[in-house]
Amino acid sequence: MSVEELFNLEPDERDDFFCEKEDWTSEEIDKIIDKINYGQNIDDNILLGSTASHPETSMKHLESFALSGKYGSGMIISVLLNDNCSEEILRGVYNKSSDDQIYTYTKMDNVGEYGKDGWEKYKTNIIEKVNGFVLKHSNCPDDLKRS
Repeated sequence: MSVEELFNLEPDERDDFFCEKEDWTSEEIDKIIDKINYGQNIDDNILLGSTASHPETSMKHLESFALSGKYGSGMIISVLLNDNCSEEILRGVYNKSSDDQIYTYTKMDNVGEYGKDGWEKYKTNIIEKVNGFVLKHSNCPDDLKRS
């Protein structure tokens, strides 16, 4: 099945289909990523998260998903589930302040949904979760594990 056929499916069926077909090429994944408007549809956000953990996703996309601040903490974690995640990305997300650029979308989304007090309440848990995934990653540098 092609990218076009993937997007002919109902939005809530796309992620299941994407995950069942394991042999996506990097070009197909680029096309899928280009077709998704992050934040507009929960089903497409889930699909985008699956692309972030796929081994054929380009380093450029992984860096954008994890470091740009344009995506939520769930996308950062999806990147951290990708075996190809680089040391640069791991260092770029590890132990960052809630005011760091990588949490721009997460903060905006949480404040919008739970208010400023909600963000204050949840930010530490979000950061700890990201840190935990970094430390478990096979590419995690030893100096981060010791810190």
